[in-house]
Amino acid sequence: MEKLRNWFIGDYLAKTDNVFEQAKITLTYNFAIFFMLQAAVMYINVIANHLWYHFYLISLGWLSMSFMLYIIKTRQNIKMASIIWLCQFIFIGSGNMIIQGGGKDMMSGFWIIVELLFAYFTLGGKWAIVALVHVLLMMSATILNETIFHGTLLDIGIPDNQKMSAEPVFTLIPFTLCVYIITRFVRTRNTAENLVSEQKIQLEEKNKETTDSINYAKYIQKAILPADEFISSQLPQSFVVYLPKSIVSGDFYWVQEKDGQLFFAVCDCTGHGVPGAMMSVIAQNILNRVIFMLELTKPADILDKASQLMEDTLAGGQMRDGMDIALCVLDKKTNILQYAGAGNSLYLISNKELKEFKANKQPVGKFEMKVPFTNHEIKLQKGDAVYLFSDGMADQFGGPDAKKFKYKSLKELFLANYKKLPEEQKKIIIDTFTKWKGNLEQIDDVCIMGISI
Repeated sequence: MEKLRNWFIGDYLAKTDNVFEQAKITLTYNFAIFFMLQAAVMYINVIANHLWYHFYLISLGWLSMSFMLYIIKTRQNIKMASIIWLCQFIFIGSGNMIIQGGGKDMMSGFWIIVELLFAYFTLGGKWAIVALVHVLLMMSATILNETIFHGTLLDIGIPDNQKMSAEPVFTLIPFTLCVYIITRFVRTRNTAENLVSEQKIQLEEKNKETTDSINYAKYIQKAILPADEFISSQLPQSFVVYLPKSIVSGDFYWVQEKDGQLFFAVCDCTGHGVPGAMMSVIAQNILNRVIFMLELTKPADILDKASQLMEDTLAGGQMRDGMDIALCVLDKKTNILQYAGAGNSLYLISNKELKEFKANKQPVGKFEMKVPFTNHEIKLQKGDAVYLFSDGMADQFGGPDAKKFKYKSLKELFLANYKKLPEEQKKIIIDTFTKWKGNLEQIDDVCIMGISI
């Protein structure tokens, strides 16, 4: 029997890891085999007693079970096989009721439970309703036949000698099947619960390993960002708002000093999370290489060279792999600020007016319509404020209508607070972002740098 079972459903079972699907396959196969064996035994009884009407129904059942096994073996379609079983059960059950003239022997409560359990377990709720409707119709017909029509409703003239006598032993068959289905269902559920529990433990372990790795990456990323002490020494009246969407970030801020010139930037690399963080490492290395090894000092030249190096480094990458950046070079002796940007503009507030220096609409990296970056030169005055930023805050959804914060609101926020102390400005920006976002998900990394002159 085991070899026969493996021949019919061994390959089918191996194709699915779903324990409920495996249980359905096994249950349907076992029902087909069981009812074929039952039919073989009943053949002896009906032939010995010349019960030819029952012989025809049993033959129909035998053919249906054979077709079920054919479907399971060749089509590996458990739903079709289960529908065949249910349809033949409905037809044969109805036929038996008519042959018996509405007798209750073939409408045993256990047979009703078998039909409903099988339909629900193998085919789901909709087919269980079909089975329930059939059961209710048969019960209604039986009750009407015995109470109102006094046995005439279902009497179509079949002789009494063609009716099968009700044997108590027959009740054991549906009872055994009920126990089998319920046991199979409980066992399957327990197996599924154990499997889910094991998978949950494995998932938690994997998740912990991944989270620990990302947390360690966070420390590495933090280590290569400019130290707070270094920024304070070079830009005493400045602040940085740095709010990664994930544990690690694709946005970063960058500060370097060389020969009396201060280089600083806010960068937004492709993506966020781990991919963005990896891009940020590449971008920082390129920027350091350009100013320290290639000794370029003009922001536009730095971005042109960085774009070439980024494209070479990511050869074969996606079209927009690279970064947006607002890059500044400040001559601390003359207070002349040079700026060039890729996607990220610069805001200058002077005499209570905000002026935007627009960036080139192209990234640092691969781009089809690439042009040389534009260099801007600004003479800073005492009391001026300069702001560099990525697009994370402007693009954040929130507020009463779940709309974007937008650059207009960002400008108003800077204008309203630029005279305040750097730490106070930082707190106001973070509080504004948090309040605006509310319970909505943060959609991108946020990085803002503010410098007061």
